[in-house]
Amino acid sequence: MAKPKRTRRKPTIVTATPRGRLLDVLRRWEPAAGPEGFEGLVTQALAILSGYTFRLARSGLQFGRDAATPDAPFAIAMEAKRYTESVPVQELAGKATLAGFSMADAIDVWVLAATIEVGETHEKMLRQILDGGGMSLLTLDWPQTGLPPLAVALAAARHDLVAWSRGKISDPDHAAFLAGLDDLAADVGFGAALDRLRDQLTPALVGLDAFRARNDEWCRKRFGDVDVARREFSQSLAPLAQSITSVERPGVTMHLRQAVNAACGDPSGDSFVLVLGGEGAGKSWAVAQWWLQDAARPILALSIGRIASQLLSDEEPLDMLARLAVRRYSPIRCR
Repeated sequence: MAKPKRTRRKPTIVTATPRGRLLDVLRRWEPAAGPEGFEGLVTQALAILSGYTFRLARSGLQFGRDAATPDAPFAIAMEAKRYTESVPVQELAGKATLAGFSMADAIDVWVLAATIEVGETHEKMLRQILDGGGMSLLTLDWPQTGLPPLAVALAAARHDLVAWSRGKISDPDHAAFLAGLDDLAADVGFGAALDRLRDQLTPALVGLDAFRARNDEWCRKRFGDVDVARREFSQSLAPLAQSITSVERPGVTMHLRQAVNAACGDPSGDSFVLVLGGEGAGKSWAVAQWWLQDAARPILALSIGRIASQLLSDEEPLDMLARLAVRRYSPIRCR
């Protein structure tokens, strides 16, 4: 008996809600490219949201971007795609690779705008590709749960976009466009979502997530290998190594956590925490154990022994920390 032929089911698009109708309008927006199209819409929203001027790329070979800001100390590139069924992984990987190669060290943020959920796995892949070119990824997609980042970006610029889009789409679509954006802006979570989005377009904050992930990987590798820890710290500071039996001091960890939280909550930003004790008292171990048990896992710039002596000088503390970060994470090692 022949098996029934399976047909690929298309995802259901719920258009009965203002947000569902908004998504439907975006997916049908014509044309897809150009200043009047979907690319132009996203470009307008990003310009309003970030305060930067964007220029659309000419048709043809676009080197992994549909639009970008002019060359500057902080620059953004954008790729906008109307997807309805699934994310074409190979296409996106190719565009990210081309962007990472052609715009390396010239672009700080690569924005991917898509009318579908990109997915955590695909996002991780794109971040790894772009990281090689020194770029951060900002995904403006449409997840099935929560406030869609693409919708948040559009709703943040809704007053300008409603006027800009008039005449570019039909009157019923324009009414649905307006209603969807107003519905997003009225959501109780809109303000917080917009703040998170703006943070990812703020020069002082861009790259912190990637930096934190690289720092976490660096520390865990050394905390888990006695030989590596000895080379880096001039001591066996490896609380994660199976061959090491470390003394847990929950009281010290708790007090250290409370002190750090209090310092972070100081509105003046002038507080700092000192861990005092004689030589061999376990100060470094206390900091390492606190960091490993902290849920937020902040960036840990741990410098001990001969490395500290090489870094400490008359320079400003922030300059010293920057040199330490370059020494650790740059492909070109500082000597």
